Amino acid sequence: MSWNNGYVADIAYPAGFFPELSPAHLSLACLLNGYQPVALDAPFTYCELGCGRGLTANALAASNPHGRFYACDFNPAHVAEARELAAAAGLDNLTVLENSFAELAGGAVALPQFDFVTMRGVYGWINDENRAHIAAFLARYVKPGGVVHVNYNTMPGWAAAQPLQRLVLEVADAAVGTRTQRCEQARQVIGQLVALEARYFTEHSGDGMRQRLESIRADGADYLAHEYMNHGWRPLYHADVADQLAGAGLAYVGAADLTRALPGLYLTPPQRQQYARTPPALRATVADYLANTSFRDDVYVRGATPLSPALRGAWLERIGLALTVPRGLARHKITLASGQLVDDAALYQPVLDALAAGPRSLAALAALPALRQRDPADLYQVAALLVSSGQASGYAVGADADAGPARRLNRAMAAAPHEHSSNRVLASAVLGGGILTSATAQLVYRALCDGEEAPAARVLDWAREEGHAAAEPAELTAKIQRILEQLVPLWRQLKVL
Repeated sequence: MSWNNGYVADIAYPAGFFPELSPAHLSLACLLNGYQPVALDAPFTYCELGCGRGLTANALAASNPHGRFYACDFNPAHVAEARELAAAAGLDNLTVLENSFAELAGGAVALPQFDFVTMRGVYGWINDENRAHIAAFLARYVKPGGVVHVNYNTMPGWAAAQPLQRLVLEVADAAVGTRTQRCEQARQVIGQLVALEARYFTEHSGDGMRQRLESIRADGADYLAHEYMNHGWRPLYHADVADQLAGAGLAYVGAADLTRALPGLYLTPPQRQQYARTPPALRATVADYLANTSFRDDVYVRGATPLSPALRGAWLERIGLALTVPRGLARHKITLASGQLVDDAALYQPVLDALAAGPRSLAALAALPALRQRDPADLYQVAALLVSSGQASGYAVGADADAGPARRLNRAMAAAPHEHSSNRVLASAVLGGGILTSATAQLVYRALCDGEEAPAARVLDWAREEGHAAAEPAELTAKIQRILEQLVPLWRQLKVL
């Protein structure tokens, strides 16, 4: 086997910020699932396995300067980019390692015990040998009470589409040229088979297949190669992953996807009754069949401690919500993945109004007149849906992190050329994470940091210089003005600026 163990290494994975990997989000997930979170108002340790180009690791390290972060990847191009960004922001609490999972599990690098270990996508893309190395790493380095986040493509939702991945892999392996050229040849072959009404596609023509075919048609080669062309790739069953991680002393506590933490948000009433009758050890598996789950986003804990009512009440004081969109853009009507519409203005509007004035603990939200007489489950639903819809983020009450490192990182990313950049995040010391943003918003941020007296005019100049101003000047000017009026107050509230 080659140095990369069949894993795509000749093309970098797209950079991206993933809020669900933040310590604050994982603590909120533990709370909503009924288990003890890790305290974030004291120093903690965090490791991301398979960090890619390191955008998430950099944003988390910058927004949690009291934490000690490690990010690991075996691809030297990924590691170099992650280190370069950390150096540009002057982050001294992030160590980026170039190591294989075997090396890390074997103790090749001196590492501390970790409060958090996260891995996004990686677990289902690698071979069995490397999954065993990850389990050994977790057994060795996760603290008692430590949280592990893992997500992966899963069965049964991938059952119909698994042959599609194999087709992409076989065509790409047989093709010649660069990875990008082989991706293009795979696109062409699949497009031809679809046009010829190949029975595999006509007999598997549901929404899931249509979405995957659209992804293959439209997404970049850097995404497709990693999503479809790893030789160890396979969708996993929850029961198998739970067994593997149990061998590392970890117990499944629930979903990091907060809508899956509350069965009422994705199961019908009769399905919820069946779920409730199911033995706890089987519930996640049964839920996957009820929902035809194709992607799991899960939390495991070493020595998981269920929360008593008193402990849960104490944690409601320590974990809160903060708006990540302007109040004027926040909405109380939220459509779930199932297509169900949640529309409860009497519940959501008072919460949104309170959050517009600033971040609030969950206990403070529970004390609002609109929630005081409601079932506690209603508060958890509000938190789950506002976060899952991208309108709010969990945060650690009382962490009081220094905003300097986050602002340095934001300034470094805003100063970089934007036409080809995918570093679309602004780190926030309040959130202990970040908010996704746009190239234009980052240019506005840059202008404000530079003290420009006429930021709109300066952003227009930069946009023309960098060649990515596709919009008409009047349209772009209006967009800049909206950012100044709507987003900048939010940035100040979250200590982004």
